[in-house]
Amino acid sequence: MLVPHVYRRLLRRGRVRLAKTIIIEPKYDGVLLVASPRGYFNILGWRAPRYLLRALEESGYAENVEEMRRDGFTLFIEVFGKRLTPNGYHLRHHRDYDIRVLDVGFAGIDGKLRLLPPEKAADAANLYGLPFVEYSYEDSSIVEEPPESMAEALMGFRGWEGYVAKLYSTHGHVLPPDYEARTRGSLMVKARWETLGKLVG
Repeated sequence: MLVPHVYRRLLRRGRVRLAKTIIIEPKYDGVLLVASPRGYFNILGWRAPRYLLRALEESGYAENVEEMRRDGFTLFIEVFGKRLTPNGYHLRHHRDYDIRVLDVGFAGIDGKLRLLPPEKAADAANLYGLPFVEYSYEDSSIVEEPPESMAEALMGFRGWEGYVAKLYSTHGHVLPPDYEARTRGSLMVKARWETLGKLVG
């Protein structure tokens, strides 16, 4: 996931070319868990710690996640709740532990993981009884002049840690090979109150 100043460099160098439609979703304040056919991992690719697996279990969705990963999917899941909120954004959440599926991937014939566009990812997650992150389609002007343009959009995400802007090749965006963006088919840029909020007047 890119931060705005890195993304801005890619834009200015012509490494990213925008299409009109982007995806915007709230940024949950939790811990990322990757559930793949090979097992459970953290954001760094290391085996998921026990506390994170316990939190998944207590969320009530562990069996659903297990079934989906055994069917060959890779799930990128935010595990959060009033007992798992590093920056305190979910202290008033109604559950101790909860999850949102952020992305769903599937390996093609070549063995490389590609992320499904959000429409198909949401359908797949819902089919297995898993909650998918709330998202909306927005005009790409939000991310055309980072960080200023991205900071302005933060006003719509009060109470969240921020938001994530997602560009998908299936939506017409031209993505660089950096960060596996081209091979995975998507590029994600995070906008956080902690770093961009001071730019909002």
